[in-house]
Amino acid sequence: MLKRLKRAIHSEPDLTWLDVKAEPIQLPPEPRMEEHRRPRFRLEVNAPLIIGALIVLGLFMIVLFGPLLAPANPYLSGQRSTMVVDGQFMTPPFPPMPGLPLGSDQWGRDILSMLLYGTRNTLVACLFIATARVLLGSFLGMLAGWNEGSLIDRAVMGLVEVSSALPTLLTGMILIFALGIQRGITVFILALCFVGWAEIAQYIRSEFMIVRRKPFIEGARVIGLSGLDIAIRHILPNVLPALVIIAVLEMGAVLMIMGELGFIGVFIGGGTWVQIGDTTVLNIPDIPEWGAMMAGARQYARSRTWMVLYPALIFFLAVLGFNLLGEGLRRIVQRRGVSTAFLLSKRMVLVIAAISLATAYIVTHVGPAPSYAGLAQRFDDEAAFSHLQALTTPEMAGRQAGTPGADAAAAYIADRFDEYGLETLKLGLDYRLSWSSQVVTPTTQPVLALLDETGQTVRSFTYHVDFGVDINGHGGPGEANAPVALLTFSKPSYRIEEFEGLDLRGRIALYLADNAPPDFAVEALLHGAEGIVVINDNDITPRLQLADSDKDYLRPVVLPIFHIKAAAADELLAPDGLSVEELIQQSAQPAPEEPPWEMHELSRRLHMRLELSPVHEVTTDNVLGVLRGADAQLNKQLVIVAAHYDGAGRQPDGTVLQGANDGASGVAVMLEILRLWTARGFQPRRTMYFAAWAGGEWEHSGAHEYLTVQSPYSVLEIAAVINLDGLGRGGNELRVSGDAKLADLLLRTADSNGVPAREGATGHHPYQNAFRAQNLTVGWADDGLPPTEDTIDNINVAQLSVAGQAINLALITLGREYDY
Repeated sequence: MLKRLKRAIHSEPDLTWLDVKAEPIQLPPEPRMEEHRRPRFRLEVNAPLIIGALIVLGLFMIVLFGPLLAPANPYLSGQRSTMVVDGQFMTPPFPPMPGLPLGSDQWGRDILSMLLYGTRNTLVACLFIATARVLLGSFLGMLAGWNEGSLIDRAVMGLVEVSSALPTLLTGMILIFALGIQRGITVFILALCFVGWAEIAQYIRSEFMIVRRKPFIEGARVIGLSGLDIAIRHILPNVLPALVIIAVLEMGAVLMIMGELGFIGVFIGGGTWVQIGDTTVLNIPDIPEWGAMMAGARQYARSRTWMVLYPALIFFLAVLGFNLLGEGLRRIVQRRGVSTAFLLSKRMVLVIAAISLATAYIVTHVGPAPSYAGLAQRFDDEAAFSHLQALTTPEMAGRQAGTPGADAAAAYIADRFDEYGLETLKLGLDYRLSWSSQVVTPTTQPVLALLDETGQTVRSFTYHVDFGVDINGHGGPGEANAPVALLTFSKPSYRIEEFEGLDLRGRIALYLADNAPPDFAVEALLHGAEGIVVINDNDITPRLQLADSDKDYLRPVVLPIFHIKAAAADELLAPDGLSVEELIQQSAQPAPEEPPWEMHELSRRLHMRLELSPVHEVTTDNVLGVLRGADAQLNKQLVIVAAHYDGAGRQPDGTVLQGANDGASGVAVMLEILRLWTARGFQPRRTMYFAAWAGGEWEHSGAHEYLTVQSPYSVLEIAAVINLDGLGRGGNELRVSGDAKLADLLLRTADSNGVPAREGATGHHPYQNAFRAQNLTVGWADDGLPPTEDTIDNINVAQLSVAGQAINLALITLGREYDY
């Protein structure tokens, strides 16, 4: 049996019994190799992707390079208040014309420049708002989708329903005003994010719900991955392409709502409200931004169509570009799919880094601050130093008012004003406005010497360094050689009878300036004093001007009155165990009113001598130039940038006090700022006067003369006065004193330039207090260097530079900003 089975297996099968005729099987021919080499493909043109990408790329290039292509920087210039066209005097808005290819807005600003600069502001704001929407919507959608059916899911969907039920435009506007439109882009991000996240959350929730039911998610659970790991490593990559498309489409949606808000007058920053006259208040959009341009142009939509046409057109192109790009990306994902491997690879880190760097550059160059800072930092210290050198040449001889040296300095400043294109104060006038004053001058070097008990000179003090002279009241020429009586007072004012018993005959009276009652010099004279020495550490500037013709000068009874520094007074007080610091502390302590005064005889004597010329009249010049404001409304406000150009000049002993830091440094900084502004085409909105005052050492200075003669007839309102002095060297801090708002502005600009600054006493010239309101004085802290060493060789160019940059930035802000 087994043998027959083996033979059956190994023998040929007998198929005749089937009675079927077998036919050979025909196999298909093998394809030719040539047919394999002809791949079949169909060219698919994704028109939305191509057109959208070109538009978005063009916008991105404008964001990066638009400011370089703009005819003018709207933050610094590009504004016209009047024009003469074809012989006709015109005011803004100006129609398109050569020089204004797209015309101007109602404030005279070039629309093309506003569009090019506004692209950066608008798209950066749009990017932040769209990003905030996508992030918020994605987070809440993922949270709800992963926890489907839970309390979290119901809460998120409830918020979605509430948000979707509210009208987007109205809700966004209400939120913007509720949060404070003046707070800028942050408010727009919060408000427009709140009204736009719901649709994104719904979509992401549905995607998460679909993907989490996929088999590979079950596999991830089986191998032990946590819920967070699964969401990040498996679900998120699957919804990432959709997120990219949503982000692009959201850019268009945000631009659409920003355009709508702009058209009804709601835009980033909200503009600045400016009082015009007594009853009119105007809102001025002060940031180049498409929405702001739409807001300002709305009322001109019919009469001045170019004002609204171009902002609307750029909005349309931008919305169209982002929508087409989003649609093109959607088609790619739908037809071919997208691998997320690249999105999660290391190469993506480089892409993100490049985008982050570009974004950082763009964000840091948004708004007026970068333009202001860039112009301020172009302050040229070498050019400023060259002005200093010109003002301290030997020919200037210290620039004493009424001398040829002061005339030469005034001519130099006037020439620079003319070179930099400033206007004169009135048509037909010169930059130099002459005025006269009655003065006296020392004919010999004033003498103040400390004597011992035997009358021998122990110490000779230096005029202008240790002491100064005063002709006010009964001050005048004379000589005294007498012991010193120190007077202290317990109250600020007295009746005449309270000085009974005061005997100053044969003595020189010495007292603190801040401790004595007003006009005590008269009482000292009446009680027999031979001379008066006032301890006044703040100001020993010689007072040699007769400002009022009714003043009793050179009466039959006069005496020398000197002001002395605290250090010199200490040498006088030391032999008696006293010091100025102790006197100040005693005067600050409450004291009994009886006795009202005390007199202490000192062991040292003083020798005083003062010889003066007769009263004579000197003529000197204020130098004033005008830079008219470009804003049709703000040019009625006036900012005065001032410094005094004269100095102490040549002394009777032949010493020349150059006054390089005191006087000349302020003028040098002012001239360099003017040169820079002219070279860069800077146009302030407010009108600015640049004033180089004469008589900086006098009680009635050039600033007082301006207020008396020119200012009453001006239609301009003084908004600020900035006095510049002592900028060429000094202590480690820049000091500002005066109006609190102006001081805050300069402290902020100094801080942004890395310059240490604080409020504190600075300056001691009378002209710095001529303007009572909106007045600020700027200068380095006093370094104690005497006037005899105030030379060009002791100027610190580094300090001149950083002070110039900080002041330049403050003046740019003051000239341009509606609310500084």
